[in-house]
Amino acid sequence: MENLNQTSAPVAPMAPAGDVKRPWQGTLLGILNIIGLVGLALLTIAAFIGGSMLASLIPVWGMLGGIGMALGFIFMAIWILVFFMTRGIFKGQKWTIILSLIFTALGLLGSIMSIKTMFFSAIIYAGMLYLEVVCLKDPYYNR
Repeated sequence: MENLNQTSAPVAPMAPAGDVKRPWQGTLLGILNIIGLVGLALLTIAAFIGGSMLASLIPVWGMLGGIGMALGFIFMAIWILVFFMTRGIFKGQKWTIILSLIFTALGLLGSIMSIKTMFFSAIIYAGMLYLEVVCLKDPYYNR
């Protein structure tokens, strides 16, 4: 027989783990990284093409082609890293926010050290630092 006097406490429905949405700060951070990816792609192409073009125009400076290739490969490696960081930001991976936070802090220190570009770049880096700290605390990146 059932005991009708015992009632169970109502259980609040829990939201599924997939219900957590990306914060707007994460989306803005990803968009800023995409803008950086476009700039890095242009810089990589300019290093590859520019170095070889200068070496062909001025034969005495034949070494410029090699320097352009070396810079192009360095820029390409950085582009690949930023690409995977951007992808991770949109997927909610915490390691990308931490790595982005480290690079932004280094960029902010570098912009403070440079008097000429200090104001504009310091404002941009400080804004990105704010976005990354907010994303670091958000449940979307702490799954």
